Amino acid sequence: MQKSKLRNISLVILGTIFLAACTSKTIVPDIPVPSGNVSFSNDVVPIFTKSCAINGCHATGNNQPDLSAANAYRSLITMSLVDTINPAQSVIYKKISPGGSMSLYIQSPADPQTILYWIKQGAKNN
Repeated sequence: MQKSKLRNISLVILGTIFLAACTSKTIVPDIPVPSGNVSFSNDVVPIFTKSCAINGCHATGNNQPDLSAANAYRSLITMSLVDTINPAQSVIYKKISPGGSMSLYIQSPADPQTILYWIKQGAKNN
């Protein structure tokens, strides 16, 4: 009888822990949403400069696409890495978004959103 009672108590404790874990909320930091027009030269290029266009990565003469300030726009467009009809399906956006193959190199959680907004606004060379 003692073992049965101990087992029941253990099951109640484990069930309580399980339910508490299932109802807890994950805290996700607020990511600032870009407002107004997103400029390629002022907003997007600095993201590439600090996170991508570095020695050995996507700088001139290294891995494609060339995301250096002088060549980034041309590379994105000629390599079809931007989809203005389905912005969230853009190769560049998917690569740098959480879970994407390049997401570990992105410096700020707001950076993918900035690039997505730029694409949504027509991916202009502005």
